[in-house]
Amino acid sequence: MKKLLQGREKTYIRIILELFLAVILALGIEAAFNFQSFTNGFDPIGLEQRENNGRLIFTQNFEEPTYVKKLIIQGTFEQKVPYTVSLKTVNDFGVEETVRFQDKANNLLETAFSNINARITRIRVVFSDADLVSIDGVSVSNQVQFNKYRILFFSFVLFFALVILFEKTFLKRRIELVYLAASLGVGMFTILASGPQAITWDEEAHFRLAYLGSFGSTITWDPAALSNCSRIPIELNTGEERVLLDRYMNQLSENGEEIPEELNTGIGIKNRMIYLPMSVMLKLGRMLDLPFSWQYALGRMGNLLCCVLINFLAISLAKQKKVLLTAMALMPTTIFQGCMYTYDGIIFSCLTLGTVLCYRFTMSEERKIQPWHLLLPLALFGVGSMAKPVYLPFVLFLIPMIRKIFADATGKEKRIYQISIGAVCVGGVIVAAVYLAPLLSSALNGLGGYAGDLRGGETDVAAQLVTIFQHPIEFIKLLFREITAGDNLRNFGDESLNRFMASNLMFLNLYVLGNLTDVWSFVLLPLLGFLFLLSPDYERIPLNIKGMRWISAAVVILSVILIWVSMYLYFTPVGMSEIEGVQARYYLPFIMPVAYLLWNRRLRLKITEERYTQIAMGVTLVLTAVCFYQGVIVGRVA
Repeated sequence: MKKLLQGREKTYIRIILELFLAVILALGIEAAFNFQSFTNGFDPIGLEQRENNGRLIFTQNFEEPTYVKKLIIQGTFEQKVPYTVSLKTVNDFGVEETVRFQDKANNLLETAFSNINARITRIRVVFSDADLVSIDGVSVSNQVQFNKYRILFFSFVLFFALVILFEKTFLKRRIELVYLAASLGVGMFTILASGPQAITWDEEAHFRLAYLGSFGSTITWDPAALSNCSRIPIELNTGEERVLLDRYMNQLSENGEEIPEELNTGIGIKNRMIYLPMSVMLKLGRMLDLPFSWQYALGRMGNLLCCVLINFLAISLAKQKKVLLTAMALMPTTIFQGCMYTYDGIIFSCLTLGTVLCYRFTMSEERKIQPWHLLLPLALFGVGSMAKPVYLPFVLFLIPMIRKIFADATGKEKRIYQISIGAVCVGGVIVAAVYLAPLLSSALNGLGGYAGDLRGGETDVAAQLVTIFQHPIEFIKLLFREITAGDNLRNFGDESLNRFMASNLMFLNLYVLGNLTDVWSFVLLPLLGFLFLLSPDYERIPLNIKGMRWISAAVVILSVILIWVSMYLYFTPVGMSEIEGVQARYYLPFIMPVAYLLWNRRLRLKITEERYTQIAMGVTLVLTAVCFYQGVIVGRVA
């Protein structure tokens, strides 16, 4: 025991030293980013101003190529005013090039910034409508600026790279701890860098429900919180604008127009349960009287902590496929869903842990299953499908557990179990009937106006059901065609975000913050094949897995059908010959069922457990680091 403790102490000492080394290296990288500022730095230089045909033009020429880091525009703007920046740059080979891009000055922020980061001989800034702006000054600068977000990011990435390279035994034995640290680190970084406004899938709607859930029977709206329920975010692309956003939202919270107290009728019991972690942290932020920007971040942190802890339990309790589960839980989209206002992260976490528990109980040949073992998986599947009932087929994973319970029970116990299960089933049918009765009644009577996309559009669930009843064969053909098309899991509604492979959208997508381009599929797809199809020799397949494979197939097929049917009912205009609204991220909860379904004895790897884990975690780290760097650092706070 003493030797064992000494070995662990040495491991943790090395890990602490690796963390210290990672921070030092991150500071060195940040110094390299500021090299031009250290060697050729200068304070802001004003640009010359003139007007021409209603346009406002600012220019500056340099006798020698001069490195410029930032463009700074100070003034007031009547709206989100676009401006065009034209540059004459000199590249590292001494060749002059012309660069042009467009940025926007936001009327809610007193200053606009644009990244230049190039050696230039000339700069020209043009506002096409001089009446929309009142400019106090336009300047360029090359001052030393240490970016705290970039330092934090590189510290995390380098630390986990060192752990993967040099702590292979610890990585194999305590992979759940590595996941816990990595997901919390990247998640916290993303929350701090993304700012107090909606940036992801309908996040403003999720924030509204989480905010309502943080109050009792009455609610007092914070002006900043109310503004966050709109679908019009403030566009950011620099760290300076990120700081100004915090300042603006905090001032709006403190000095905005007072909103009277009102009855809290906008949230039910279901939503209170789904958004509970976010609502609790929002309430904590108000109790501590924190600035609004920190309250908003705390709400996101509540979601992150809940999702990460559930995934941590799933990885810890999984008897098989630990490495695959860890890698998928560390994918950019999965982390992103866990650290924003959305219930998608809760859905993934609960369904995954429930699946792991069912496999753990069912695949164990020695352990006797007790009736109470059903409760936790059932509760997890209930929470996971509460927001999206399309995942209700996951309860089928309980069937093998129920079989084992009955096989080990006496006659009297069997009768008690039968009565209990029958009562639960009857209760479920009653609840479903109460929920579906108005919809079915409207559809059968040919009435419309029941439910649909709350964001607008010609959608009507009852009218769509009437269409399906009238054309059942055509609908089945449509459903089969859409599900098997393979190229329509990308309905963002924004064409610029709609042009990536479904696999990239499923795993490497940060929505408006950015999506890794399709070229990264050359890294992603081999990783998925490595994890899903190739099993190392140390991973043994249980003898009784055949039945669970059939259950896994049924769960995936039924859930996929329900996803497409629900999107046709709720998000597709009535009578359309295509299905709108299905996104690749809806397939994330199928990771573990598909992993068990594809598990085979034929494709085996002659590789050690340590090496298998290192390869999987190393490639996952690369994908996650590049995605968050391009989306959160380059696109937002650099």
